[in-house]
Amino acid sequence: MRVDERLTDDPLLHACLLLYASDLTMADAVTAQHPIVWEDLIAARGMFGASLDHAFWLHAPVRIDDWILHIQESSRAANGRGFTTGRFFDQAGKLVASVAQEIFIKTTSERAA
Repeated sequence: MRVDERLTDDPLLHACLLLYASDLTMADAVTAQHPIVWEDLIAARGMFGASLDHAFWLHAPVRIDDWILHIQESSRAANGRGFTTGRFFDQAGKLVASVAQEIFIKTTSERAA
């Protein structure tokens, strides 16, 4: 991932944008563990999802306007909840940040029951 324009050299700006981006796709790693697809839930039945917690660790300065590899996985997903972790690497392969998140997911019909 990366932003699509060159940014200033402010390290706080880069860290804040990476923190924001760290929440964009974490649910995908969880739903991959469940027999559901985001698009099907939204189009057919609707869905309710919420981040129960989100922790982020910045290990080293990073430039989010350079390519960053985001590896994410879900080690546990059951009963509408999932735990996912992610690691961010710069182009040199250095670990620059880590993230962990627990996510709650229910279809609209399950929520009403």
